[in-house]
Amino acid sequence: MNGPLLPLNEVPEDFNFQIGMRLRVYHIGRAVNTEDDFYEYLITYLPWQSDAAILVNVTPGSAKAGFTYTGSVAIDRSNGGVKITKSAFRHTLGSELLHWFLVIEE
Repeated sequence: MNGPLLPLNEVPEDFNFQIGMRLRVYHIGRAVNTEDDFYEYLITYLPWQSDAAILVNVTPGSAKAGFTYTGSVAIDRSNGGVKITKSAFRHTLGSELLHWFLVIEE
């Protein structure tokens, strides 16, 4: 599950996040080695709410795998499609998006 990482605060404002993309957050306090001190999340639909997505922990070997992040992320369906914006992530993850990265699929 390793791919290049792009800090979320460097992702362009008009970037459209998609269902199935992965995010990684570092400095969570679960490992001494900072390279291993992360959780990885998959952006997925919230089954009972069509205008929201959730982040599901998919960290290999983690006891928290399958757990969801505490907040949902708004989906904009105003143009008939699915659009998840950087602004929506700021609302859920914090305005600075500190320690959050987009995992680039190769």
